[in-house]
Amino acid sequence: MKTDTQLINPFQLNAVGTQTYEVIENEMLTNCNLNDLTISGSLFSLTTFRHVTFSSCVFFASKMENCTFIDCTFDRCIFQFSALAHCELTATRMVDCKWELTDIKKNYLNHCFLDRSSARAFGIETNNFEICISTEDYKEAA
Repeated sequence: MKTDTQLINPFQLNAVGTQTYEVIENEMLTNCNLNDLTISGSLFSLTTFRHVTFSSCVFFASKMENCTFIDCTFDRCIFQFSALAHCELTATRMVDCKWELTDIKKNYLNHCFLDRSSARAFGIETNNFEICISTEDYKEAA
């Protein structure tokens, strides 16, 4: 089983101890493809993802706060019991993603593509959108 600790040099991580989340902070991941990865019980804070593709990944009981996603793709990912807050997503694509009991609030999305499920999960009341498109927009234009 692949876990989130394979993303980052394991020598940089401290033992979690009794903390609820494994904290991954102030990291930068660029130009990589992550396939069939399970990210469970982790806190990503102030982390930048640039040109990263997540394919068939599961985010379970994890938090992403104050992160930046630039030209990333989430393809067939599942988000369960997680949180995504105060993040900036630029030119990021969400394709066939599923959102189950995930708190998504106060994010900024710019030039993003959202599938129907992701567009519904992000909503418009608690997140800021600028020039984004969803699969619903394609249907209305046809």
